[in-house]
Amino acid sequence: MCAAPPRQITGTTSTTDPARAARRGKPTVRLTVGRPGRTECHQIALSGRFPGVIDRDQAEQIAAVWARRDSLRLGHECRPTVAEFDLGYVITSTASTQVRALPGDLPTSVVDKQTGEVTTWPRVPPEVVERLYRRSRPTGPPVARTVDPAGQLLREISRLPTPTTTAHLTLDGRIFTAHGAKGDVQLNHHPLVRAYLDELPTGQLVRGGERHAELVVVSDVLHEHDHRRAAEGIAPMSMGDAKDLLESARIEAFRVREPGDPHGGPTDRPCDSCLHLLVDFNVLPCSERADPVAWLPEPAPDPSPGRFPPEVAHALVAAGWRPHFADEVMARSAIHDVGAVRGRTHEHPTFPAVTATLTAFPSLVGRRQGPGQQVWISRFDIRPRQVAHTADSLADFAAVIGARLFPIGTEDQHSIIAVDEHGRIFALDQAGEWFLGADIDAALTTLLLGRAPARVRDDGTW
Repeated sequence: MCAAPPRQITGTTSTTDPARAARRGKPTVRLTVGRPGRTECHQIALSGRFPGVIDRDQAEQIAAVWARRDSLRLGHECRPTVAEFDLGYVITSTASTQVRALPGDLPTSVVDKQTGEVTTWPRVPPEVVERLYRRSRPTGPPVARTVDPAGQLLREISRLPTPTTTAHLTLDGRIFTAHGAKGDVQLNHHPLVRAYLDELPTGQLVRGGERHAELVVVSDVLHEHDHRRAAEGIAPMSMGDAKDLLESARIEAFRVREPGDPHGGPTDRPCDSCLHLLVDFNVLPCSERADPVAWLPEPAPDPSPGRFPPEVAHALVAAGWRPHFADEVMARSAIHDVGAVRGRTHEHPTFPAVTATLTAFPSLVGRRQGPGQQVWISRFDIRPRQVAHTADSLADFAAVIGARLFPIGTEDQHSIIAVDEHGRIFALDQAGEWFLGADIDAALTTLLLGRAPARVRDDGTW
């Protein structure tokens, strides 16, 4: 048995879905995925004929989503098939007999009813998969997991996963996998990771850093090994035990983006907060810590006195802010080039707020980073062409907030910074979506002072 490939992911990387245990709760729960009153809103009843978390209707919705994405990925129609048994659902996508599917194109997946865990199996009859799954399914108390897999799985019914990050941590020949935790989820970090985060000084944690895949996968590994220790009557791990355990670990992270995005694939480095934690937990060597050093700009003449706090204005000047009569020409050129890059199902809309925003700041190459007022200040660029392959991801989020979006920049490819048709600025990253400000000035101030933005909830509010 192996963890499932991300059939929900249409990015340029090949990764696997995490295998995590269930969040225990009431036997029947009803939640809304999407924005109430909109067509993409789904009322999901977490109950079924067998006691569990994922019911038949939900399994069929998930199968339909996977088949639709398989169809887009392969370029021909795929039909979903769901076979139910007492422990879960065997889900496959089937292509027409006139189309030749290559091995691995259409894997068989099992969704566990009680946990929402997704695993991949050979392309064999459902009854064979059922027997294999039954033999391999762990017995006894479940292992604690940092993120509820059922909640993340149900989110796929109405939302795309991009942009996100997938982390693989290899330890003793086993690969642990995690994705960034998006949406209205409760995190269940291992006590050592939770204590580490709680002890960080204000302004040292990247926005949403506790939701990052790199932290989630470390937490999952520690949960797994404490579970084994408890079964053997051994006390939970100390920090020293965790460092000894993780000394031989190897971690890889992958950006999951839309097809054709040159920035999808293996990451050059994690975010600054993840890097520090990985060093402190002995996953990475101390030499890696030397890179994310704080940088503050030198004072410089302010092109628009009083518009920004002095340190924000200085950082913007250092990033290239020099108002010029040709700024609108540069803005329209960038809008044209980005608009030419279509997604699989959407294209970039244009609206006056895009032109106004990019005319004000047609190009910024930021350098400022370091501790902020509330969160870590990450360097960012306002360069729309760097985030052109985002039409589907932004259309997906636009349906949640009820406003069209256009990409304008990024934080070292860890995020997509976008403006909506009201001039509001948002950031989309592996931890979710964030409201940066009511206009570009407010958003730049938020980013450059390290203020904590509001996370956009699943219902589109913040």
